[in-house]
Amino acid sequence: MHPILASGQRRLLYLASWVLIGLLFAVAWSAAGPGVRFPGALAVVVPPSVFYGFVCLSAWYVCRATPLAARSAVRILGTHAGAAVVATALWMLVWEGWLRVLVGSPAFDAGVLDAYRARSVVLPAAGVLLFWFSGMLHYLLIAFETARRAEARELGYEVLAREAELKALRAQ
Repeated sequence: MHPILASGQRRLLYLASWVLIGLLFAVAWSAAGPGVRFPGALAVVVPPSVFYGFVCLSAWYVCRATPLAARSAVRILGTHAGAAVVATALWMLVWEGWLRVLVGSPAFDAGVLDAYRARSVVLPAAGVLLFWFSGMLHYLLIAFETARRAEARELGYEVLAREAELKALRAQ
């Protein structure tokens, strides 16, 4: 199981971080010019951002499949670039679907949504960068997990060594 999904506290922290990313997108979009107000930006931006947070959890499996020590840099970069493009394409599809859902809402008219679409040209680049950032964080998680396992093994060996020493002393 994914280590972030294994704990309720980690899930909430992860979800909160993606809500924060959505809030930052909403602030940037509402400050970019006329036609977009902050409450509307929240409604448009936060749900797809939270969805993308769950998509970025797939970086864990990409990182596990391409460990840094055992693979060439070209293969690692190629794998992550391909995964980032696929994840971003999925995000863009969800984003467009969410905009179509909002078009049917009385609070949003087509003109406002056109303003969002005009600002969305940065989304593919942001999606790739966010996926790569997620990959870096997942490599850190893998490194911490590996270090924790090594530490546990070392402690186990210390216990075995002490038991062997005690057994040898008793045998004398």
